[in-house]
Amino acid sequence: FFNTCLLYCIELSDLFHSASSADQNQRLSNSSTHSEIIEWHSLLFYLYFIRSCSFIFIQNIMKTLITITGLLVLLGKTKAKGDINEKKILQEFYQETGGASWNINTGWEEESEDICQWHGVVCEGQPVDEDETSRKLEDNSITIPHSNKGRVIELKLDSNNLIGRVPPSLWSLPNLRNLHLSYNKVDVSFAGDSDSLIEVKLRSTSTTSVVGITRFPNLLSLQMSGTPLGNVQFPKEILKLTELRQLHMNSCEMEGRIPDEIVKLTKLREFNIMDNEFIGSIPGGLESLKSLKILSLSRNHFGGILPEWLGELEDLEELYLEENQLTGELIAFDSQSSLRRLYLNDNELTENIPADFLISVTPPKKKGQVIRVNLDNNNLGDIVPASLNKLVDLPLKLSLSGNKFTSFASTTTCGNTKWQDNLVETYGCDAILCPVGRYSPLGRRTKSNNCQGCESGFFLGQKTCVDQDDKRALRSLYLETGGDHWHKNNGWLEDGVDVCDWFGITCYENDIQYSGRVKIIDLANNGLIGRVPESIYAMNALTKINLSWNRIVFQFSSLSKSTSLHILNIGHTDTTSFEGIEEGNSFFKYFMADHLGLDGTIPKEILGNTHLRVLSLANCGITGTIGTEIGALKDLEELYLWGNNLRGSIPDEVAELKNLEILTLAKNQFTGTLPERLEELMKLKAFAVTDQITKGGGLTGDLLPFQYNPHLKDVFLGKNKFEGTIPLTMLNSVDIAESIVLDLSFNLLTGTLPGTFQKFDQMDIFVQDNMISRVDQALCKKRDWMYGGVGEWGCEAILCPAQTYNDLGRVAFDTMTCHDCEENQHIGQTQCGKKTPVLTEKQILESLYDNCNGKYWLHQENWMNTGRHYCEWSGISCDDAKSIVAIVLGSNGLSGSLPTEVYSLPNLKRLFLFDNEVAISFDGIENAKNLESMVLDSTIVSSIVGIGNARSLTELNLRSIKLTGTLPSELSNLNNLEKLTLSNNNLNGPLPAWLSKLNKLTTLMLENNQISGKLMAFQYYEHITLLSLSNNKLSGPIPTQFLKKAYKDDKVFVDLSGNMLTGTLPRELSHMNRLSIILKDNKISEIDAELCKMNGWNDYDVQQHGCDGILCPKGTFADRKGRASGSATECVDCSKTNYMGSSKCASYSRVRSGAKQISMKYVMIFTLSFFFPIAVL
Repeated sequence: FFNTCLLYCIELSDLFHSASSADQNQRLSNSSTHSEIIEWHSLLFYLYFIRSCSFIFIQNIMKTLITITGLLVLLGKTKAKGDINEKKILQEFYQETGGASWNINTGWEEESEDICQWHGVVCEGQPVDEDETSRKLEDNSITIPHSNKGRVIELKLDSNNLIGRVPPSLWSLPNLRNLHLSYNKVDVSFAGDSDSLIEVKLRSTSTTSVVGITRFPNLLSLQMSGTPLGNVQFPKEILKLTELRQLHMNSCEMEGRIPDEIVKLTKLREFNIMDNEFIGSIPGGLESLKSLKILSLSRNHFGGILPEWLGELEDLEELYLEENQLTGELIAFDSQSSLRRLYLNDNELTENIPADFLISVTPPKKKGQVIRVNLDNNNLGDIVPASLNKLVDLPLKLSLSGNKFTSFASTTTCGNTKWQDNLVETYGCDAILCPVGRYSPLGRRTKSNNCQGCESGFFLGQKTCVDQDDKRALRSLYLETGGDHWHKNNGWLEDGVDVCDWFGITCYENDIQYSGRVKIIDLANNGLIGRVPESIYAMNALTKINLSWNRIVFQFSSLSKSTSLHILNIGHTDTTSFEGIEEGNSFFKYFMADHLGLDGTIPKEILGNTHLRVLSLANCGITGTIGTEIGALKDLEELYLWGNNLRGSIPDEVAELKNLEILTLAKNQFTGTLPERLEELMKLKAFAVTDQITKGGGLTGDLLPFQYNPHLKDVFLGKNKFEGTIPLTMLNSVDIAESIVLDLSFNLLTGTLPGTFQKFDQMDIFVQDNMISRVDQALCKKRDWMYGGVGEWGCEAILCPAQTYNDLGRVAFDTMTCHDCEENQHIGQTQCGKKTPVLTEKQILESLYDNCNGKYWLHQENWMNTGRHYCEWSGISCDDAKSIVAIVLGSNGLSGSLPTEVYSLPNLKRLFLFDNEVAISFDGIENAKNLESMVLDSTIVSSIVGIGNARSLTELNLRSIKLTGTLPSELSNLNNLEKLTLSNNNLNGPLPAWLSKLNKLTTLMLENNQISGKLMAFQYYEHITLLSLSNNKLSGPIPTQFLKKAYKDDKVFVDLSGNMLTGTLPRELSHMNRLSIILKDNKISEIDAELCKMNGWNDYDVQQHGCDGILCPKGTFADRKGRASGSATECVDCSKTNYMGSSKCASYSRVRSGAKQISMKYVMIFTLSFFFPIAVL
């Protein structure tokens, strides 16, 4: 009995030791765990009791004592077992975000017991540094649930060099209220639940989606400015956060319209979405947000009139609407007493300033505070009203330049001495606006800018001087579009450099009239930002302007003044208004404006310029139909409208364009039949309506034979729903000497490929994936057809025979054959078996939902809802043309298999499926021509065969997918990769030579594998900022050429820890000034002394500790780091370490940790032996 009691008490001592070591402040009850432990120990005890039933008095005493003791200990143990382990959560967060490379990681690296002392961690009861944001969030109308289960209330780690993905476990911190991770390279996934979270700051992070954020119902502040979400619509998830007070999402790469549901955010006080690509009018839903104090919609593409209700938001203090395309009259803003900032500059506002403008605004209470009003660069005029004198008591800084004011209604206005930082007292009216006939860069006089003479000035407050001087006009262009920051500005504004030698400028040579004058301005893709001054039209010898691929707004109101401009290319700019272009003179013929963020149908102003010969509006997001007005462009020779969202039928009025040579309408949504009147276009050379299916359309009916178009040699009709046979008269009037291209692929055509085409000596005809039964044998003798393929492979170069197939439906090169497939009854098939129909984007998403068990997803908002467009389905983002650009469904409970049709989405850029039990194959990924980023970590990838065909990829994450074998050579084809993550797999073998060719990489993560052999030099990696190879089996010395081309002053993080590297850390690494390098737990024996002077290394630890800041010397160690760091980690003596950089002193550590457990047991034995010596013996 005593022996069993002794054993039981020793067991209890273990429980007692474990329970007492648990953190008292992290305990919570867990009834199921409690009952299980109580039940088990009760059973154990009563077994002992049965064994001792023959004993009487002392047994009962011992039983009582042990039961009480056991219950007390078990209660403590149960409580500890159920704790939320906040320390463990933070440790995971630290590891997943590259904690070793943080700028400051005090406490985290040492894993000190008190997490409240870790850098950036704020716990309950600690003083919180309340900034202005926190004070603004004070609100008694909401009660945030509080739990006694945790202590951490805030993480504040802004600008701390965090890299990686924030683990979902972070949201398990029960009392976390404030999360500040701005200015770090972290991707935050909102895959968790939190009722306590009220503030999230993620400015300029790598976060790519807000899917799941609805799980934070009490969120008051969300700040994500500068975080590129990647050409997405306004996230509908945010509209469900009805407690929001602050929403800052400027520069997030959002586009489209602001949804009407914005009206739900009635408690919003600050709303900032400036610097995005939003279109349409200012959403009326904002009118309901009566609590707004700050509203910023600047630098978007908002149009329409300035709504009256903006003047009725009585609490408004700051309004920013500059650099949009707002029209109509300026409103009075006569209800806001606290308005302090009003920015309406760079719009298209007209008429005069209202009489009651700002009449209710009161002077600021704070001394020195200024009220700023900017109305620059509109069309206001023509008299500066005397009513502004009502604002005489306001400390007003008023900007009115760049408008059409001609005079002041009252000279009293020029005596308002509190205006313009008191400069009105010194300079009078000039401090408000330069007089007519004078100008300055600001349009007014300041201490550093005087008003200079300008003979051609017509208005007050001119910023530029429009005259016949080319150099002066170019100077204005340079200043107005940020010339100092252009990619190239050689010669511009340099003394002694002729204007003809300025970059991008071409002048006339040997021309009697214009010699030495500017002929061409070509500054495409040169970093121009701003509004192009209309003084450019005064350059009366200028014939061509190419400003495409710049962030500029082009204006047309003075186009009529241009006497020579012939060609204008403004594609890929921010231009959305074309007012004035209809007034262009007859010399203006060529207008290219592709890839603009337009809204609605083809702009009527453009259709009003009937002198145009070439009009290109491809990929502009144009919707609606082609109107009958198109028939007015009688001079048009080329019309490019491909890649828009045009629908309906192609109108007969197109046939009125008798001079048309090229008509491209591909990749829209046209339906119906081709109009027969197209055969009236006698000059037509090329016609394309390819792929109307993908976006939901599809032309139908019989093929138009185009038998009366004598010059038509390029015809593209593929990917539609044409049916019937191929007409025998097709292209009947085209000259037989022409080289013909005819694409009829992927339709429903039947019958024979007719022999009438044999008259053409050179023809490339594409008819695959129809229901063609045979090819006329005469065509199989046309040796020059199909790029000469018919001469090599006969009929199979045109179409594979029946009961065969291959990827092209024909033979195109020597190693290609037509494979057997008995199921294929038609010729020219691209797959074996039943023909897979061309799916629309919606159908592909529906297939994704079905194949991946969508009904069990964690987030499936709007999916399969026929009343909602698929662009509104949770996790889906689209471009202006309603084409899918991103699928973000990470940590969402997907299972099953990803349908490979996803790769057929024509504009897909991002595919994020991480942390799902979904099987992924890369078959068909070559169809994803625009795919840039794939994040597939922690999914089921049995093979990466095919991944090498995704040539457009810049980011690939295959972490934790159980890859085995050597690094797959398939990856060597991905020459555009910038980020590659293959961590936490079972890869082995040496680092392959092809890895050095991926020299665009900025991030390479291969840690936690079994990679062996020598360390590669990576000497061609110019852009690398993160290289992690830790915990592998690399051996040998660090190469002297290691990262030789890395930029000298870039901060580069390298982790080589946990390998078997040997030798000396080479001097040549000193070419990197800001290197953070982890080398612990290798077999390095020496550091070149020169490296110990690299003060910027390891976040300046080398400056403080010298060589110890790189690696602890032999015979010492530094716990966990292997080097000295800050003031908390030093190198400590340990005779057991044989190499530099040891992170532990193993012998010492084991004895010390084991002693505590042994001592507790023997204390109990000693105590019992005092009372029961016989039992112990």
